[in-house]
Amino acid sequence: MTDAPTKPVLEGHKRKGSRFIPPLLQLPGEGITEIGYVSQILPQGLWMGLINEQLGYRDGIELSGAICQKAFDIKSTEQHVNFSMASNFDILTADQKPALLEDLDKSGTLESYRTYLAPLIQIYEDFPLAFLGQSGEAPDRSALIATLKASVENHFDRYEMPGMVLQANIIYVRGVTGGLLLPEGMEQPDLNAIIEDPESESGRRAGSFVRATVLTEFMPVENISLDDWARSFWNTNYALDDCDFSWEKDADN
Repeated sequence: MTDAPTKPVLEGHKRKGSRFIPPLLQLPGEGITEIGYVSQILPQGLWMGLINEQLGYRDGIELSGAICQKAFDIKSTEQHVNFSMASNFDILTADQKPALLEDLDKSGTLESYRTYLAPLIQIYEDFPLAFLGQSGEAPDRSALIATLKASVENHFDRYEMPGMVLQANIIYVRGVTGGLLLPEGMEQPDLNAIIEDPESESGRRAGSFVRATVLTEFMPVENISLDDWARSFWNTNYALDDCDFSWEKDADN
């Protein structure tokens, strides 16, 4: 039996500056573009970042994970859906969203989500979780914008702790809902190490795994476009008075 010919590791990749673009991201067609952390991943996961900032990482991850699990349990699609990605809440039907609200109300957490996510719910009409409704005691618009700006800046760097935890949240939710499949023989990364000891070998390994794996969440589910919310998020930000969300072109690298 002869050995199969060995293919170059980067076969099919296209070089763009110092980066190599995989074949999937070279395909023509609307919505198939190179994925960037700031431009696309950050808008999808910022809602969890807002919760983390107000509750701390452990309690924040627990609260954001709870609504993702509840949404996963009531979805009707056969596809696996990672509800840590904000746009995926648009998959829920007109009957399922009220059912989710009722469940959250019974658990006593609905008002918490409304309070912690107020900057997104009240500023962005098309925020996918806006159906949660507004908090009874909403701060004024300028305060909401200030909170939002601070949160974006806090999560801006995907290698720093807040951005790393945001990305780890996405992978964590996929894992607890049964959608994280690891290659045979691969040791499961310790996501806790990202928080507890990020500079350790275990923390670095988990960080590398998270940054690579989070890109796979941009495969389409049903007819939901993940680009729509990300584009709307940044377009709205540019229109906000006295609010500058500009970044350098290489911020996604």
